[in-house]
Amino acid sequence: MRFWSLSSELDYAGAAPYALVLVVLAILVALPAVGIDVTVLSVFSGAIGVGIGFGLQKIAANYLAGFALLLDRSVGLGALVTIDGYYGGVTRLTARYLVLKGQDGTEAIMIMEWESR
Repeated sequence: MRFWSLSSELDYAGAAPYALVLVVLAILVALPAVGIDVTVLSVFSGAIGVGIGFGLQKIAANYLAGFALLLDRSVGLGALVTIDGYYGGVTRLTARYLVLKGQDGTEAIMIMEWESR
């Protein structure tokens, strides 16, 4: 008997990192078997790590802005706000984004972005 089920998207998203790790481990085992020195890849992996760090910087800033807005409680569900010229009521509020429902019934997802001015 199954008490919970995941959607196919979540199931795939959960399995994808495991598949990636298995492929990387297989490559790291296969390279020395062919005769290629794996220590040469340390510089390349360091560059990849720096690139990933710079890429995640914006996402981390967005989460911090969202947490600040949630903890501040200055905006809540049902609040009427104007963001980038889009006027509507807040129907969903998370640490990463909020959903605005406009007067015409359309919904827009607004990402929490931190901008220093």
